[in-house]
Amino acid sequence: MVAACVGVAVAAGVMIWSISKNSSSGSSSGSGSSGTSGTSSLSAGIDFSKVTSQPTKTYGTPFPVSTWEAVVNVPDDKDDTKRTGVIFGNYKEATGNVSNIEIHLAGRPRLYIVNQDKSRTLDVMWDYNVKGKGDVYLTFVRDCENKTVKCYAQGQELKLYTPPVFGGIATVATSLALATDASLYQPLTPITSEDRMHYIGTDRRSDWKSVLFKGVIKRVAISPQVYAANQVQTTLQKAELPADFIVADLS
Repeated sequence: MVAACVGVAVAAGVMIWSISKNSSSGSSSGSGSSGTSGTSSLSAGIDFSKVTSQPTKTYGTPFPVSTWEAVVNVPDDKDDTKRTGVIFGNYKEATGNVSNIEIHLAGRPRLYIVNQDKSRTLDVMWDYNVKGKGDVYLTFVRDCENKTVKCYAQGQELKLYTPPVFGGIATVATSLALATDASLYQPLTPITSEDRMHYIGTDRRSDWKSVLFKGVIKRVAISPQVYAANQVQTTLQKAELPADFIVADLS
C-alpha cells in the first residue's frame, strides 16, 4: 500500500463505522451508523431487487476514501438500456463531496465523484459486464498523488470505457484527462453529517428508486489506503479483508 489521498485530516474521535480490533484506530465506534470489523467474512448480503422502501441505514466516511471494495451478484436481465444501480453512494442534486460506486448501463462498473467545491466531476466507467457472473469482487482505487483511477474485477485491472458523450456533457473519462487533470483528484473530505452520509443500494437523490440496485450486494468496504494492482490480486479478492478496511453492516 501507498499513502492515502493527502490534504485532509481524519477527524479526531469520529468513527462512523466499526473499526477492526487490529486497526491502529482502535475498536470503538462513535455516532452514526454501524459497521463491522475490517476482517469480517463475506455476508449473505441484501437482494435490493426485493427492496420496496427507501433504506434508512446510512454510512459516514471517517477518512478520505482511496479504495472502495464491493462484492455484488447481478442476474443477467438481458437489458442493457437501464443501469443496474448504485452500490454505495451519497449523490444528491447540487451538492459537492459526492462519491458513488455503481453498476451502470450494460453492467459496467462506474465511479462518480464531485469535488467538495463542486468545481469538477470525475465520471469513469470500465469496459466490463458484471451481469450473470455470480459473485463479482470489485475494487475501485483513486490515487490522488499519482493521478490515477482504476477498477478491478476478480483481481484483474479493467480497461476504461470512454463514450464520447454521456448525460449531455463530454466525458472526462479519457486516459489523457485522467493522467493530467489534477483537479479531478481533489481529496474527498470525511463525512459526519447525517444528511450527507451514504446509502447502500441507492443514493440521496430525490428519485432514489431510479437507481435502486437490481441485484445482491454482499459486501461494501472502504479504506484510506491506495492499493496497488498486486495487492488487489493477492489481498482483496477474499472473504477476509485487511484491518485498514471498515466494512458495512449488511444484516
